Amino acid sequence: MKVGGGASWRRPGAYDKARRWRVRTSGWYLPLLALTFVEALVMLFLAAEAVYTLVGRKGVRDHRFWSPMIWIDGQCGESTFSCGVLQNVFMPFLTLALVTVAYLFFRFSRVRRAYLKRARQTPHELVETAGDIFG
Repeated sequence: MKVGGGASWRRPGAYDKARRWRVRTSGWYLPLLALTFVEALVMLFLAAEAVYTLVGRKGVRDHRFWSPMIWIDGQCGESTFSCGVLQNVFMPFLTLALVTVAYLFFRFSRVRRAYLKRARQTPHELVETAGDIFG
C-alpha cells in the first residue's frame, strides 16, 4: 500500500494546458444574432440608398435615374398612411439592431483586448492563484 506518494493517479500533463471556456447558449441565440446582423445591414442599406437617391436624382422628372427609393416613393404616393404605419413599426427595430451590432463590436473587440492586456501585465490582480503558489 502506497501512502503519501502524491497524486500518482493523475494523468501526466493533465493541468499543463488550459481548457477553453465556453458559454452555454440556448438554441435561439445564433438565429437571433444572425437576424440582428441582417436587420442592421438592411438599416445601413436603406440609409445609403436614401443618400444615393438624393444625390443622384437631378430633377423631379429625371426618368433615366432609378433606385428602390423612387419605387417606394411611387408606391407610398397612393397610400401614405400605410407607408407611415410601416415606417413607424419597422424603423425602431432596425435602429435597435444597428445599435446592438455596434455595441457587440465594441464589446467583443475593445473590452477583450483590455482584459488581455491587464492579464498579461498583472495576472495576480485578476486571479489570486496566478504566478507562484508557494512563497
